[in-house]
Amino acid sequence: MSGLTIDDPIRFADVLISQRIIPGDTLLLADGTYIGDWTVPVAISGTEAAPIIVKPQNPGKVIINGSLTINGSWTHWYDLEIMDARTDRHLITNSITMNYEGTRLHGCLIHDLHSDGVNWFGSGVGEVSECVLYNNGFRESDESAHGHGIYTHNTNGGQRTIARNIFNDAIGDYAFQIYSGGDNYLRDYVVEDNIIPDDPVHTGGGLGLINFLYQRNIQYGNYCQQGRYSGANANIDGTIKDNFFVGLSSYTVNQDTVPEWQNLVESGNEVYGGQPANRTGYTYYEQPATKSWIVAFSKSARWLGSVAIFNRDSADTVDVDFSSLLTNGNYLLRNGQNMTETWAFTYSGNAVSVPMNMWTAAARIGDTAQALVFPIFGAFVIEAA
Repeated sequence: MSGLTIDDPIRFADVLISQRIIPGDTLLLADGTYIGDWTVPVAISGTEAAPIIVKPQNPGKVIINGSLTINGSWTHWYDLEIMDARTDRHLITNSITMNYEGTRLHGCLIHDLHSDGVNWFGSGVGEVSECVLYNNGFRESDESAHGHGIYTHNTNGGQRTIARNIFNDAIGDYAFQIYSGGDNYLRDYVVEDNIIPDDPVHTGGGLGLINFLYQRNIQYGNYCQQGRYSGANANIDGTIKDNFFVGLSSYTVNQDTVPEWQNLVESGNEVYGGQPANRTGYTYYEQPATKSWIVAFSKSARWLGSVAIFNRDSADTVDVDFSSLLTNGNYLLRNGQNMTETWAFTYSGNAVSVPMNMWTAAARIGDTAQALVFPIFGAFVIEAA
């Protein structure tokens, strides 16, 4: 069929009606903006050994403007921009809905959607990684705010991975909410290497967390609560390790508010400023003047990695060591709160003085601009120039 080679890309509408897609196909999308509320039928399904891969002919040049419901299983989506340009923030859509086993999003820019950024329920393995999510959610008629970056539960299990993402400015509240208010388990989650500049994080509720790993995440401001709202002893086993919490009002499992876990391991967590550490597994430090963290990407074809930069004294620039990620050459930093903003630099093996006084937060489409986190804390993706 068409769309299997760079010389013959396919349009998104043609993907959804094709009768010729089989497991193992790679579908290259033609550049362009595809407007509509799109539904991928069950018939477009791969297998674990032969998933269907959907990606742009040119990374970053395909925009899905509306919503995307993925009903097929074992489909992998790469390097798309998925957003909604409609200005009515009271409109509620499916945003990105993925309830079937094996769905993965890699390297996607997900913003201004009219529900959660990703609604991820059902059960089964899947992944959201190396994505940038901001300004997702909606408002009720009374102007109350709803919607998170990712909202998910997984009652029957199968590993779900949330990794190496940047989360900003969920209209409702949480960067991600691994939660259920009903009879659902929260099984088999790996949450690692995410950068969360100023949104809270929540996991817990339903029938409790089982096989939960939370590691190497970098969070600034607000709060982080793990296992809250679960019933007494409903949280079975969790590991919370090697995370970096900067200036949080509260963090991880607070003994006064979180039900007990049957088995919980906490180790290697670093707390900079904010609420002092009062639990084993957390070390408290005074806030340094500056600090940066580099996260390497492996799946996105458009971004090489991400960087979080803490800038306590609002200095105009912060020196960042990119040696763990970059070789000599020309690169762009792209603002994780407003992806239209870039800064070009040349890396030659020395520390790079990154400007911190030039960035803005993107206004939500149909809403008002939000207060800036910069220049205290910034999150960026890095791409080749």
